[in-house]
Amino acid sequence: MSNGPSGSVSGEWADHAVDWSASSAGRANLYAWFSALFAAELSESVIGAYQQGDAETLLVGLDAIGLTAEVERLQAAIGSWGKIPFLKQELAADFAQLFLLDVKQSAMPYASAYLDPEGQLYGKPHQQMQEFLRANGLQVHTAFKEPSDHLAVLLACMEALIRQGLETSGDSRLRAASTQVDFLRNALQTWLPTFVNQCQQLGKNTVCDFYPALTALLRAFILEDIAFLEAASELA
Repeated sequence: MSNGPSGSVSGEWADHAVDWSASSAGRANLYAWFSALFAAELSESVIGAYQQGDAETLLVGLDAIGLTAEVERLQAAIGSWGKIPFLKQELAADFAQLFLLDVKQSAMPYASAYLDPEGQLYGKPHQQMQEFLRANGLQVHTAFKEPSDHLAVLLACMEALIRQGLETSGDSRLRAASTQVDFLRNALQTWLPTFVNQCQQLGKNTVCDFYPALTALLRAFILEDIAFLEAASELA
């Protein structure tokens, strides 16, 4: 996975209600982008690309679907990078502080950390995701040594579901939209708000607001996507 921008999304999703393929392609690109950003630290090349404005087309699209405040916050975080000495190292430290420590010190990006009664990793959500992956012919990349309920995996699964339903219509589109919205509600919305809130609290101690801003943007995007899928279901 690359954590650079991967395509763009149209700013007029309402107009794409009759063009499922076009809107789905844009949405899949966004889920791939979010997935990559939560999977690993930013590379030097991606940091440089972002500083050159390579994410702007994607962010403008998110702005156009109503996520203006969240987009402006992320843009401001990226805009502050020029003032941070040893930028790559500081962003890596922020990533580690937010996502890589234990459950008491960080916002762990695993569903099990929030849904398992004991907060243990590799809990029931991990097992459920393994079953979901097998049932849908999907698998986690062998180089990604994380539990199956990692946020990056869930977002990549959403991308895959969208791409599987790109060329559907009528009842098939209805089923695709229903499958996608069910996945968002059951696999992500059951714990993502708590994860995002923890990121906002912990972000008070990070050098840069990039990752707290990113999590807030993801939360807003998923809510918007659920609304889009519900509307698409009505028009199928």
